[in-house]
Amino acid sequence: MNIEIMQLRTKLAESKNKEKELDVKVSRLFYEMKASINPYYEDINEIESDKILQIAQELSSTVNELKVIKEKIHKLEKDLK
Repeated sequence: MNIEIMQLRTKLAESKNKEKELDVKVSRLFYEMKASINPYYEDINEIESDKILQIAQELSSTVNELKVIKEKIHKLEKDLK
């Protein structure tokens, strides 16, 4: 088997593993954000806006990273055909 094809397959497998990790992280961040938002707050001080903002920024960064990985996977799959 061609060494380049083996390298592409290895990169593809690594990228798919990273995609799975990021997908789990996105789900976890959604859950954390949902748990941090209380629509029934009684006092404005109960709102954890700093925590929610931090989670939202991390979520945005992770989603962007996931998009890049998905594009890389698509390119690698195309190159292997």
